[in-house]
Amino acid sequence: MKKEQNLWHIHSTKENSLEYILPKRDYDRFWEEGKLQAKEIQPKIKETDTVLEYGCGVGRILTNIKCKKKYGADISKNYLDRIEDEKIIPLNSNGRRLELKNETIDFIYSIMVFQHIPYEHHFEILNELLRVLKKGGKIYIQFPKKTDKFFSYYKETDFVNTYSVGDIYEHIHKLKFADFKITEGNLVAYGENGSFSPDEDLEFFLTLTK
Repeated sequence: MKKEQNLWHIHSTKENSLEYILPKRDYDRFWEEGKLQAKEIQPKIKETDTVLEYGCGVGRILTNIKCKKKYGADISKNYLDRIEDEKIIPLNSNGRRLELKNETIDFIYSIMVFQHIPYEHHFEILNELLRVLKKGGKIYIQFPKKTDKFFSYYKETDFVNTYSVGDIYEHIHKLKFADFKITEGNLVAYGENGSFSPDEDLEFFLTLTK
């Protein structure tokens, strides 16, 4: 994933670097949505859990997560260096290998990340996440829904993947885990400063249980 590392290094050094994490938000709204998204995820996490956010960026969500121990993994060291929460343990990772021992994490989540990763790397990354996940632990990942509607919020581009249920299943059916569930829903906000209110579910959420 050298190409992706170079790309995110470039993005992270730009004046508008936060646009590549969450576009069309002003500074305050960027961080406010991080709080709101953390509030949605928090009920899935116990206070005694060790948590990993895969693709944490500058920590906009993870900063607001309450747990015993938290790791933030990201492909961009520049983004990690901007994290202000001293409780977050940063992991600069190319995505294929995490500097963590086997079965050390209780809960892993990833929001608006896999959509930027080439499809051919998904299986390898999911395998690595399962390696560091404890038995009985869970992985929670968001994927933008693919649609054939002419007017749709998400458009498939070189920068953004979209997914059908079949696409997700293709990446996970070879993995060794106990259970998985795919649900539909939405992120906490969309559009310029959260001004767009979708009238349908735009996301798939995958939950893997080891």
